[in-house]
Amino acid sequence: MKARKSALPGCALVALLGLVLGGLAFAFSAALVLGAGNLPLGTAPTPDAAGALALVTQVQTARAGVPFTVTVSEGTATLAARTALAAARVSEVNGADIRFSESGRLVATAEVGALGGRRLALVYDLAVDGTTLRPTLVGGALKLFGPADGALGWVLVPAGAITSQPLYAQAQRMIDAAAATFNLRSLHAGKGVLRLVLIKRT
Repeated sequence: MKARKSALPGCALVALLGLVLGGLAFAFSAALVLGAGNLPLGTAPTPDAAGALALVTQVQTARAGVPFTVTVSEGTATLAARTALAAARVSEVNGADIRFSESGRLVATAEVGALGGRRLALVYDLAVDGTTLRPTLVGGALKLFGPADGALGWVLVPAGAITSQPLYAQAQRMIDAAAATFNLRSLHAGKGVLRLVLIKRT
């Protein structure tokens, strides 16, 4: 499956997290579900077209070698993820959402057809490795019952069960390729927002 170029180049890294969800749609089964726990998410973000357009404009007008600050809201990141999934024609994954937490984590969720339409969540720690953003998968969860955004009804999936899938590795390579477009000077993940200081490479 060959992905088209994202319509949101400024959100390329976040957008391609949606492709991780797409790749896992065909790799997961209920047999991977182990343990039990809760995953409180709160209200689902509303896709933010205006914020995405402003971000694209900012990135396109940035000068190579000059640092600039990018602020990505959950709404902008959610639209980016959904755009990436649509561009890649991933029909098995719907309603992708991206959330940021004060602990510096990103949570990507989506309804996965191969899992009976249940909601799957992937939890990443965000960190800077030199000049590159390194999202590290720390675990996942599957929604077995209750409202989609409720705190109850989530069953934990260990990170190793996710990263061992070949399609996950393929998606991770695409994320790394997107990250290579910019040097990352600093990162701050707060509740509902991600702030990056980037330098566009020549």
